[in-house]
Amino acid sequence: MQMQGDWEVLLNGDPQEIRQLCTWGHSINYFRLWGGVDDWNDCPNDDFRFNSNLFEGQTQEGVWQITYELLSLFNGASTLLEREPYKLSIYKILLEGGELTRQEKRNIPGMLTKPAVSSQAWADDLRKALGTSQKISLMMLAAEHEDIYLFLKFLDQDSSWITYYKILDTLETWERRKGLKAFRSKRKEKKFTCSANNFSLNGFDARHGFQEMMQQPAQVSMTIDEGHQFITGLVKDYLQQAHPQFVKFK
Repeated sequence: MQMQGDWEVLLNGDPQEIRQLCTWGHSINYFRLWGGVDDWNDCPNDDFRFNSNLFEGQTQEGVWQITYELLSLFNGASTLLEREPYKLSIYKILLEGGELTRQEKRNIPGMLTKPAVSSQAWADDLRKALGTSQKISLMMLAAEHEDIYLFLKFLDQDSSWITYYKILDTLETWERRKGLKAFRSKRKEKKFTCSANNFSLNGFDARHGFQEMMQQPAQVSMTIDEGHQFITGLVKDYLQQAHPQFVKFK
């Protein structure tokens, strides 16, 4: 059976961010990061790698799909915190030092399960993540909480009015389920809805197709950047209310 240490995922991404994560990431088994140092020449490099305790006992195909999913959740968390983050992607995957044939990403129909570790080991990993990286902690929380999982998956999709309206629909569903309400002004929500729905403003990126309607005046429309700010603000406020023991944004 293949163990966690047999696998290495080489990463593409923002070297500065990954280097910072590597200063402590090797201690989190769910997303164990290392690299950025050329030991032979005693200098920095951009060779960054990770593996996960989710890889244990997996096939090559399984590791490819788990890796795609982990990076999707990480990138969704990045998009929640930044407008246009430098997303992580797979450079290549090694098994016992040998490069694997690239596998295409498949749609996974549900959440990743937690790794087969004790509840104490999982809690220790999560505690370390909460103390160091909001992105990795959100990624881990997505393995236990469907609402967090859905928000991160939607946020990893292309920035568009259609995506943002899906997030709003999802948010409203979870608000009803949990009996809470994320803060938003009625004026901004109206501007968001008008902008997202209006084909005359946003063309094929609009939520609706071509319809006979009046052009909305500029004061009741949003830019896509404003739409991103509105939606991520709602998600952050919801998450802080729904998961106060784990989530707090500055």
